[in-house]
Parts: sequence; C-alpha cells; structure tokens
Amino acid sequence: MVGLSSNSSCLSGAAPIQLTSSFHCNLGFYCPNNSALHPPEFCAPTASCQATRLESPSTPCVESQGLYQPVVCPPGKFCPQDGREMLSCPKGSYCPVGTYDPFRCGLTSICPLESSRQFSLLGFIIIVAIDVVMGLLWWRDWRKLRSKNRRSDVERTSSQETLCSSDDDASVKAFMASFARCVKTSNIGLSFAFSDLTYRPKSMDRDIVSAISGGIEKGSMWAVMGPSGSGKSTFVDLLMGNRIPSNGSISVNGGQAERSKYSKLIGYVPQDDVLLPELTVRENILHSARIRLPRSWTEAQRNDHVDRLLDCLHLTHTQHRTVRNISGGERKRASIGIELIAGPMALFLDEPTSGLDSTSALSLVELLKALSQMGVTIVCIIHQPRREIFEVLDNVLVLKKGEQVFQGPREGIVPFFKNRGFSVSDAANPADAILDIVSERNPIIEPPQIFNMHGSKLVMDWEEYWKKALPPIPITVSDDPLPSTSGRSAPWLLQTYFCLTRALKQQQRQPVSFYLEIGVGAVAGLLIGLALYPYKGLHFQGLYLPPFELLSSAVDYKTVPMISLMCCMAIGLASASPGVRVFGDEKDTYQRETRSGHSRSAYYTGKLLSTIPRILLSSLHFTSFYAILATPCISFWDSYVTIALYFYAIYGLASLVSVVVSREDGPLFATILCLVISVLDGHGPPLATVHEWHLEWMWRMYPGTWFAEAWMDRFLRCAAHLYDVDKAAAATKWVLGRYSLDLGMVFIIGSVYRVLAFVGLVWAPGSRR
Repeated sequence: MVGLSSNSSCLSGAAPIQLTSSFHCNLGFYCPNNSALHPPEFCAPTASCQATRLESPSTPCVESQGLYQPVVCPPGKFCPQDGREMLSCPKGSYCPVGTYDPFRCGLTSICPLESSRQFSLLGFIIIVAIDVVMGLLWWRDWRKLRSKNRRSDVERTSSQETLCSSDDDASVKAFMASFARCVKTSNIGLSFAFSDLTYRPKSMDRDIVSAISGGIEKGSMWAVMGPSGSGKSTFVDLLMGNRIPSNGSISVNGGQAERSKYSKLIGYVPQDDVLLPELTVRENILHSARIRLPRSWTEAQRNDHVDRLLDCLHLTHTQHRTVRNISGGERKRASIGIELIAGPMALFLDEPTSGLDSTSALSLVELLKALSQMGVTIVCIIHQPRREIFEVLDNVLVLKKGEQVFQGPREGIVPFFKNRGFSVSDAANPADAILDIVSERNPIIEPPQIFNMHGSKLVMDWEEYWKKALPPIPITVSDDPLPSTSGRSAPWLLQTYFCLTRALKQQQRQPVSFYLEIGVGAVAGLLIGLALYPYKGLHFQGLYLPPFELLSSAVDYKTVPMISLMCCMAIGLASASPGVRVFGDEKDTYQRETRSGHSRSAYYTGKLLSTIPRILLSSLHFTSFYAILATPCISFWDSYVTIALYFYAIYGLASLVSVVVSREDGPLFATILCLVISVLDGHGPPLATVHEWHLEWMWRMYPGTWFAEAWMDRFLRCAAHLYDVDKAAAATKWVLGRYSLDLGMVFIIGSVYRVLAFVGLVWAPGSRR
C-alpha cells in the first residue's frame, strides 16, 4: 500500500492496535488482507481522514487507514459475509453503509445500479388512485344534486312561499295522518301546570324566575313576552325540564312527570337555525326522522313521512338544495321541520320570527297556528311582534324581571292594562304598548305619571288579580296519561351508523376543505423529506460491534429523535386545526340533537369514526412525500402506521381542546398545545437527561415520547448487524424491542383524549338536559 511506513502497516505511521488475535470480519465490513496471520488492526486516521470525520460525522472516512485495517462497506456496495469481496449493489436492490446482503427494492421503487437507498413510489401510486376516486365521487354527487335542483325549479309554482294555514288543506291532513301513526294516539298535545315556579342559580343572589303560577292548555298557541333579561328563556327551559326549579312544581298532563318520560315528546327550535349547511334540506330532516321516529318504521315509511312534512311546510321545491343555498324563511321552516318530523306533542320555539322579514314572519306564525289547531301545544318566545302576528296568538304570558305581570288570552291583555290606568291607543300595536309598559318607557302609553311607580306595582296588581281567582280564562289542564315513548328512537348501533354516514357526506360536500387538509399533510411530509434528503438515508451511527469498536467514527444518537421531533411538530401543525373543527363547529348541533333524544355516545362515536378516513389519508400523503425524500431504512408501511397513529393521537387531543375552548380560540390553542407536546418527545431535553431528573414518567404521559421510541426501535433495528445498538439504548435511555407497545401506547393516549373529550361534551355547560 502506497504511503506505508517501513516500520508500520498504518498510513499515518503510527503503531497499529490489534483488534482480535484471530481472523474475524464483522458483518458489513470489507477485510481483504486479513487472515489468521494478519488479524484485523486499528490504525489512527491520517489528518485528512480525521478532518473528514470532524467535518461530517455522519459520513465516515471509508478509506482503509492501514494494510490490515478493515473498512465498513461503503454506500452502494455490499460485502458478503466473509468480507473478502466488495461488490456493486445490483439494480433493483439498495445497499446502505455496512451492507453484507443487498436489500430488495419494492416493485414500485426506483433502485438503479449501486443504489444506497430506495426511492419508494408506492405511496404516490396509492394517493393518486385514491385522490382520483374521491374526485369522481365528489363530481358524481355534485351532478346528482344539480340535476335534482333543476327538476325542483321546473316544478316550482307561484304559490311556493304560501304556508299551510288551514286544517282543510290536503297537505296538512296527509301529514296529520302520518303524525298520528307516529305518536300512536289521537289525543295529541301536552298541557302544563306550574305553581310558584322559581329559579335562582347558585352563583346569583336573586331569582331569574320568581313564583310563577298558571298553566298552558294543550292545542293552544302561547307567546312568552317581556323585555330583554326578563327570564323568558329560563322559564321555557324550566317547562321543558332543561333546568331544575329552585322552588315550585310542574305537572304535565295533570301528573308529575320526570323529564326522561316526556323529553321525546317535546320539540325545541332554537333562535338560531341549527342546521348542517353541507346537507340538503331533506337530508337534515331525514336524519332527524331516522333517529327519532319509531324504530318499527321502515325506511320507506320514514321517507313518506318526510315527503308529507316537506309538502306541508312548502319545502318540496327546495328539498334538494343545501342549507347554505336557501333563504332565511326556508331555513327557519326547515329548522321547525327537524322537530315536527318526530311527532312532538309540544313545540317550543325561541324567537321564531327573528331575522325574518315581516311577510315571512307572519307566514311562519300562521304555520305554527295551524299546528296548534292540529293539537300540538305551541309555546313561542317572541320579542316585539308586529300587530298581525300578535293577533294570531291564542294566549300571552308577560314577564318583567322574572316576575309575572299577565297570563291569559290575547284579547284580554289590553283591557287588563287599561283597568290598571293605562290608555292604549287603538292605532297602536298592543305588543309594543305592553312591552313599553313593562319596560317603563312611555312613547305611546298614557298617563306618564304611572311610570313613577316602582316596577313591582304591576307584579303586585297581577298577584292580587290572580288571588281573586279571576284569571282571564280558567286554565284547563288535562289528566291524560303521557303517551309511551318506548321504541321512539333508533337503536344505538343504527344511530351511530346514521351519524357516521351523515358526517362522511358532510366531508364529501366540502372538497376544498378536505383536499386542503390532506394537502397540508403532504406539504409537511415534503418539507421534512427535503430537510433530510442530504443525509442520504444515514440517520443513525453508533459504535461498531465488538471487536471493531475502535474503528467507529463519531456516534450520532440525535438524528433519529430529531426526525421524530420534526414529524411530531409537522403532524401537529397539519392536523390540530382540522381536529378542532370536528366538534368545535358542531357544538350547537350536538346540543340540539341530544336535547331531543339523540344518543350522545352514538353521535360522538359516529363523528369519531368519520375522522378515520381523514387521518388515514392525511398520514398517507405525509408518509409518501416523507419516505421518497428522506429514504429511511425502515419500510414504507412501518413508517405509515407509526405516523398514522400519531395523527390519531393529535386528532384526539384537538377534539378535547374543541370541547373546553371556544370555537374561535380552539385552532390556535390546539396548535400551540400540540407543539408543546411535540417538544416533550425525548429529543430536547434528551430522554437521558429527563431520566436523571426522575421525570421520565411525565414525558411518558404524552404520545411524542412513545412515537420517538418506536421510531428509534425501527431505525436501530436496520443497523443492528453493524452497530452496538444496546449501548446506544443504554446511553439514550430508549427502550428497544417493544415497537408494538410503543404504537399501542400512542393509540391508548389518543383514545384517552377522546374519552376525556366525550366527558367534556356531556358535562360542558349547555350540553346537559
């Protein structure tokens, strides 16, 4: 060998160190000159070789530093087991540093002659096929909806905005016939009686509702009126059983009934139209029908019931339009239809005319009047209705600061206040006049000096009036038994299935959002792959196995944990915000549906299952770009499963955040939290340092540490024939050989996040009944 000293077999001229007393060549080494007479030796590196090692520790100086010094088999070559030959890596295989037997490339991989790493195209082929199929499905669904809408436009008549308002109307009769089959009784409607009804929250020193007594007859239409803050919504919540009164009692149909016994008989329409905008009018109502109608009904019967209701509400012409593409009045009718489809005995509505023009508001109230004439008890919270709307009402209950100032027929309210000294002009809107009286304003009412009296004077007048047993009309509360609610909802598994298919349809109707999410995952994998591309697949370097330890270059135990940190942070950035939107955007929907009898766990499970395709596709796009550029030694499927499980964990954490944080703050908070958790993966501070602090248990509470350990196990497994991986594990405190446990812990932690999120959904303010 050129440059050898006459007194030394080493290039540097230094004395060699014998590594073993007999011939031995470790796997992955090239030992052409070694024999029993000349066993392997270690030679101190020359200055140029040492500079190379110091400049790039991950790229060892592969030139032999002595005649009898073995060298590790360089990238693109392989050295068979005895180490006598160094051969070129054949086409279709790849040979990283220290290869003794070439690794076969996959059928979809690019591996030319003397490849040192595998460029796998498997992921790209899969994602292209899946993306094309998803695009075709979206296109088919869009064309189907457009075709249905065109047919509906042709069928639209000039009277499409007229609502059913008479019992003689054929559509009303048809719906009522189906309604009767649903409730299984001809005695439709609920009556409510309440005595000294009072509600005071524990956090307040005054009553929100104070000592209200009276009753609501079945088949009547009531309006609860009063200025803002008068306790209207709280009073209605008490009647529906959503709040427990501090004092007093409520009876339904003449008997004391538990909320669970009549909750499925009541419909509630909130002020804001809680509809899923991605679904059509029919799909929103049909979902409610599938969940809440008797489980003995067939799908054909449910669809027939929906058809009759759509006809009654005059929504047939818009039934195939998505909610985001219909008018405000149509949205309000659709919102009412979601409750009517279940055959409620009583319907409560919060500000049903809010946000509507005067004509639409009047038409809607006339519809509600028609429903009350069918026998359904209607109770509306109405704030300052127009005169024509006020005249449609049967009865009125007026509140002032939680106290009752009037209850009775609409016709009797003006005489009642006139008898108290107020002069209401015949030209004035009675509703406006009454609200001015109880609000102590005087733009219309005379005489003005009455407003100098304390506001409680009106309450005292009413109490005196009521005690004299001279209410405007006697309140008749029936003693009819409550209809049975058994079998009134779908079984749990069916509810889960319906919620799952609905959620999947929502995703299908949001192609931009869906593709953006998986696109972000692809970009994240691409950026990490580009960052790791210069490593050429060499992500770990340790001490060579005995007896070749002295031949080792600088060790690199940090790159694999660094890769895991980069992956955790990228996955957190890519999936935290979409994970929050799974539940954060539908809190109102969840609350409305669970109030009406939907199973909380079925809704939650269906939504969780609907995220699985998003998780699998996002992680697939991430892994595909990462794998082809970073070219890790582990298999594509090992990489994919590990990454997919971390996506699963982050989605679970984001779901938990969405429950405890507001919709506006959720995405940012979840992203920050995921970044913080990513840092706790054992890279910085290193797990060995954390072990010295006796805080490893804290790091083990988060999925990043288990993810990094799984990553470390797979990477070191690839190099176990060349490096002393046990020493690497002892130095870093990573535990090898439990890859399945690592993945299982990531899955368990992600599942725990979901359980906590469900508990939060059940116990969060406003979600319990």
